[in-house]
Amino acid sequence: TKLAKRLESKVRIALSGLPLENNLMEFQSIMSWVRPEIVPPYHRFKYRYINWGWDGKIIGYKNLHELHQLTSPFILRRTKEQVLKDLPPKIIVEYPLELDPKSQKAYDAIVDDFTEWLRAQIGKYIANSVLEKLIRLRQFVEFPEIVGFNNLPNVKLDWLLSLSESVNKLVVFTYFRDSVSLLQQVFNTEYTILGGDDSKQRVSLVEKFNAEEKAVLISTDAGRFGLNITGADNIV
Repeated sequence: TKLAKRLESKVRIALSGLPLENNLMEFQSIMSWVRPEIVPPYHRFKYRYINWGWDGKIIGYKNLHELHQLTSPFILRRTKEQVLKDLPPKIIVEYPLELDPKSQKAYDAIVDDFTEWLRAQIGKYIANSVLEKLIRLRQFVEFPEIVGFNNLPNVKLDWLLSLSESVNKLVVFTYFRDSVSLLQQVFNTEYTILGGDDSKQRVSLVEKFNAEEKAVLISTDAGRFGLNITGADNIV
């Protein structure tokens, strides 16, 4: 950002797929480069348009109508309908899958243990612990072995393998790196993207995937990095 702001130019144009990806301070950073005379400096902007919590985290915004009036004349927003005319419509299909009796029994045991633990925590500050235990349930549904349950049938994986045989290009998103590793072993695929990693191969992997006739790509958070995985015909 500092280097960009040192560039001398008569005209400045910023292109962004998501002007407000994480918070309003990113918008301030972009606009302070494009038209520095329009938006207030960092510290004034910070307190003029943002409500901060006691822990220094953003809890809300204010005076947004004023900010919109200041900046809207300098923003050209193209809608999804305007730029995606060449792509086919997205079709969303839900496939309800039921756990087999053994897996359901194990899942219920985790739920019972979680519920019993939760009741014992009344009056305590346990926010992070609750999230960790809820994540454990989600991990079990993807791969029971991640949370210590081995040799259980995996209905979700069986369905995914069946789907991969009937389609040409499949992208599989998961929240968990453990799932990425296991899926990579199952599919024996080189096309893997770990979201958040500083991977120099990320773009080349996607380009190769787009060019292949049949392939499987596994990812945690690839979409946030502006990757164009246009070669896929199915996303799970």
